[in-house]
Amino acid sequence: KPEVAVKASADTLTLDGEIDKLWTKYIATTLTPEEKQLTDSFGSQWKTYVESRSRTMKLAVEGDYPASRENAAKDAGPKFTAARETLFKLIELQGRVAKSEFEAAQARYDNTRNTIIGLIVTGIVLALWLGVSLIRAITRPLDVAIGHFGQIAQGNYNNTIDIERHDEIGKVIESLKSMQIKLGFDVAESNRIADENLRIRIGLDNVSTGVMIADNDRNIIYVNKSVVNILGKAEADIRKQLPNFSATSLVGTNIDAFHKNPAHQAQLLSTLTTTYTASIDLGGRSMVVSASPVINEQGHRLGAVAEWQDRTAEVAVEKEVASI
Repeated sequence: KPEVAVKASADTLTLDGEIDKLWTKYIATTLTPEEKQLTDSFGSQWKTYVESRSRTMKLAVEGDYPASRENAAKDAGPKFTAARETLFKLIELQGRVAKSEFEAAQARYDNTRNTIIGLIVTGIVLALWLGVSLIRAITRPLDVAIGHFGQIAQGNYNNTIDIERHDEIGKVIESLKSMQIKLGFDVAESNRIADENLRIRIGLDNVSTGVMIADNDRNIIYVNKSVVNILGKAEADIRKQLPNFSATSLVGTNIDAFHKNPAHQAQLLSTLTTTYTASIDLGGRSMVVSASPVINEQGHRLGAVAEWQDRTAEVAVEKEVASI
């Protein structure tokens, strides 16, 4: 039927397109001279076959079936047979080439494997020899270094460390000696500063002026006995305004609790450069607070120190005198 011939012709054209794509990819690869000769022959034969087959399909589509069969038998068929024989030769050649390449690759693999095994064995023997030598060369000075580390860990910074070599191990020993010297100085300096701070703290604890120190976040980090005594005597009155106030639990609390406007106080303390004195009314008690900034030698602000005075009695006398 004509429609069958039309469909067959269309399907054949689709297959031809796929075959052409595959063939184009194949001939773009590296070919041996013999393989190149066979591909050229097959390409020419296949082209003539496709042309003859197209005439056969055209006659079939036109309904001239006798002429179509005759062309297929006498022209397209022999051309297809010739192309197929060339293709079989090409396939056989590829098999031989593949076998030859496989054998060559196998031989290269065997040679490479044997070489690598030899190198690995040699490397293992050499590594063992070097390892033993290295361990012997490192163990003794490292044992000495470990001993020095133990002495340093126990707080002994007066060990005699001799540098007998100038290789990497010698550099480690040299660094250990430098570390011991620096740690000795640092510990001595830390002890000196600690003793100095202790003397200052003891002095502040025993002065008659109430002293309170706060950090940059206005958290109280120190109060002396006088300020605890001053605020402790006024604790009952202060609790009228601050119910949770406790003179014995000042450290760790925030000084914002003493002020009605914490934001103003925060701004004031963050920009304070000299002593600032203010009068505060806490539960009817008249307090005078003098705040000064705490700034280190590098100019960094560390917090603020405040001196407290309870002038309630004095203010009462002043008011009485004024009224008289």
